[in-house]
Amino acid sequence: MSINYYGPADYSGYLFVQGFQPAVTSNTTMTFAAGSASAYTNGFVMQYPGNIPNLPGNITVNTANIGLNGVFPVALAAVTPESGWAVLPVYLVANSSGTTDGNLNGTVAPGIVIGTGAAFLPAGFDSYLQIGIAIIDSSGNLVPYVQNGSGVEREICFHDGQQILNAGASGTYAKVDITLLPEDNITAVNFAYAFTPGAAADTASIAPWGLTVSSRAPVVIKAAAAVAIDGVFTMAVGDDAGVAAIQYVVSGTDTLSLWVSGFRYCLPLPGSI
Repeated sequence: MSINYYGPADYSGYLFVQGFQPAVTSNTTMTFAAGSASAYTNGFVMQYPGNIPNLPGNITVNTANIGLNGVFPVALAAVTPESGWAVLPVYLVANSSGTTDGNLNGTVAPGIVIGTGAAFLPAGFDSYLQIGIAIIDSSGNLVPYVQNGSGVEREICFHDGQQILNAGASGTYAKVDITLLPEDNITAVNFAYAFTPGAAADTASIAPWGLTVSSRAPVVIKAAAAVAIDGVFTMAVGDDAGVAAIQYVVSGTDTLSLWVSGFRYCLPLPGSI
């Protein structure tokens, strides 16, 4: 008697996103270039080709508006962080009855909303998919960034890094949470550092949170002399109860400061669809 261990392969994954590259043009507006995406709800193809008669080539989202091409369902002030930065999902929304075979009919076009709550789909729309993120600072302003990548994996770089460690001096491995980022779907984080050694040959070591470093950490910063040095590195991060985290240690009377200058991520981010 033979036993069949065959099981069907599961190739399911996130629906596709192409284009929709964002540009942050002011404290309140984001502009999205042409693109297309398949809807989470029904697989319907939502398109904004940029050449629809009587419509602009790009979609501009204004955070001062509550509704289509703005924030929804509540004003941005309701989700603005008291300190630091917050990441909000950006959704393409459409009405599937306004198109035929995935092609726009010229009278009904999709729009974009920055999701400020669970009920992010405005009335009159039945299709949606997350196509990106908006980053908000504690003043309720959009944080400018540059983004690369056209599919579900994207990489962003900030205009200014967000500091996560200021003159850390721990002689044993200490955790540093990156509260800006959830751990899920973050593929790598770009860091900038400033290391001030107390003596030549002193080191700072950095590793993802959750690992036990027994010899050499994945990232080691070594000073040739007792002078401050600046640099950058990219590293995967660990998980601290759903929050991205790393750990660091310095070898002497040293200090280490760290900033997040950008990150790579895959759509959708946790809590988004």
